[in-house]
Amino acid sequence: MGLVQGVITLGLGFIAIRGLGQGALGLISVNAINLWFVQRRGLALSLSGIGFALGIGTFPLLIEGLITQYGWRWAYGLLGVLVAVTILPVGAVVFRRQPEDYGLQPDGRLPTSLVERPTEANAPLPAARRTLTFWLFSVGNIAVAALGTGLLFHHYAIMAASEVERPVAALVFVPYGLVTAGANLVSGLLLDRISPRFCSVPGWGCWVWPYCWRHG
Repeated sequence: MGLVQGVITLGLGFIAIRGLGQGALGLISVNAINLWFVQRRGLALSLSGIGFALGIGTFPLLIEGLITQYGWRWAYGLLGVLVAVTILPVGAVVFRRQPEDYGLQPDGRLPTSLVERPTEANAPLPAARRTLTFWLFSVGNIAVAALGTGLLFHHYAIMAASEVERPVAALVFVPYGLVTAGANLVSGLLLDRISPRFCSVPGWGCWVWPYCWRHG
């Protein structure tokens, strides 16, 4: 991204960032959690979501500081170095495939009352692609990702249209990250107790739905 020179390279850079960055890392981390947790999956996902939310609240300020100090090209380069020396080595050392490959069970050692885990339906990719559920989830994820990416990429332009300066626009991510962290924690805890079909993807539906249901 630091070497972008025109519309084509800019488009390719954005595609690579979205597909190989947040898209790939998010998919890998959620998939790993689903493999390693069953009974405590909601809690594990909520903790993962808290880390993501805190990143949303802090990194925009860091990025804005780098851009102010070094310019946007060098800021991209420095962020690339940061990923290369942190995320990639940690992932290579810590990441493991499904627990059964290591003689383990999901959730680790559970109390006696939780030993019997619910049976989960699994299907290979070719079979999954022939189900409506697969495509509903895929289209939903694409729609949410497209909306979020569009809002994020145009955040400063949207704020500028309301005459909000860049430093203040960067601070908007702080309360957004805190609210997202709280929502992820609550929704994750509820996922261990309420069927996921009653919870929306972002997590808000986990507490909005029961409230609306009780109050008509």
